Amino acid sequence: IRITFVGFSVVFVFGIFYGMAFPSAAVSYAYTDPVSIILTFISAVAVPAFLEEYLYRELFCRELTVHGHLFAIISSALLFGLMHFSYYSFPYAFICGIVIGFVYLKTGSVKYTVALHFAQNLLSYVLSVIGSLVDGDIYFKIIMSAVVVICVIALPTLYFLIPNNYEKFAEKEYGNVTSSAFLTFPMVVL
Repeated sequence: IRITFVGFSVVFVFGIFYGMAFPSAAVSYAYTDPVSIILTFISAVAVPAFLEEYLYRELFCRELTVHGHLFAIISSALLFGLMHFSYYSFPYAFICGIVIGFVYLKTGSVKYTVALHFAQNLLSYVLSVIGSLVDGDIYFKIIMSAVVVICVIALPTLYFLIPNNYEKFAEKEYGNVTSSAFLTFPMVVL
């Protein structure tokens, strides 16, 4: 759960700044009628989280681990990015795919990646709807507040994932996390 939350934090904060740098990559959901809101929620939040995670993580990433975990993560992330069919959103989807692939291989379960993907899609959807309803300056303050809150919550979570705190994490059933090249201190900071 800690790895999933940190993965979500990385994906969310990266997505906010990527959307600011490349506004054409951001999707806007400016619907006000209840039917459109429900249909958009199903098609943009719920269905992609389940289908994409089972396809790209449970199927592709798991099967590609025979060639190594790094290869599996990068290959499944590349497919995930390409299947978003936009050169604006490809870099964001690719980075998300790397983070989510790492979470999948560390937890060994797609339920955590589905939860991460669902939370990311849901928060993006809610923020997009809010953005269509409020002034730009207020929206920016809401976005920055969300980034600060998530970062403040994620920083103590990182404490348990840094290899120096191995004894706190070693009690968990997921094995030796210090052997991972991804959980070295520089990678956690990155």
